[in-house]
Amino acid sequence: MKYFTILFLLPTLLFSQTKMDKISFLNNRIEILVPSELGKMSDEIWKKKNPAIPKPLLVLVDAKGDVNLTASIVPRIVKETQVMDFKQFQLKNFKENRPDVTVLSEGFKIAEDRKVGYIKFRSKAVDQNRFNYYFFVLDTDKMIFFSFDCVEKLQSTWEDTADKIVNSIKINK
Repeated sequence: MKYFTILFLLPTLLFSQTKMDKISFLNNRIEILVPSELGKMSDEIWKKKNPAIPKPLLVLVDAKGDVNLTASIVPRIVKETQVMDFKQFQLKNFKENRPDVTVLSEGFKIAEDRKVGYIKFRSKAVDQNRFNYYFFVLDTDKMIFFSFDCVEKLQSTWEDTADKIVNSIKINK
């Protein structure tokens, strides 16, 4: 009986959901749920890894550096039609300049009455393949661009969690 109980509970323990915490940024204007395993990357580590790139609004990473979430502002995009154009531009750029990219899916979702564009794709990094999930949403006068990525071998573990992040986007007035 003891072994039956262990076998019965094992799938629940192995596939339990990641704990999600609510965070906000841009003076509490943007709220999202993020996995508790992700923590803020320090300015020093960002500069060491990306010396020529300004640090985005939000940079979260897991302890091993296998999972990342960033958020930044895309200037000059202020209409919903421009968000659609931005998605098409990204897809065209992948096709023309990134032969290493395989687009898995793309489209729009609705989160908190906002249209959220997204592109899921795989790409090659220097030492390993990555699963990437770009998503973007229009704020009143700017577009917020999110980038989630993880090593490809973790995609099955993290893709549902990334979907939860997308679905949690809330823009406060």
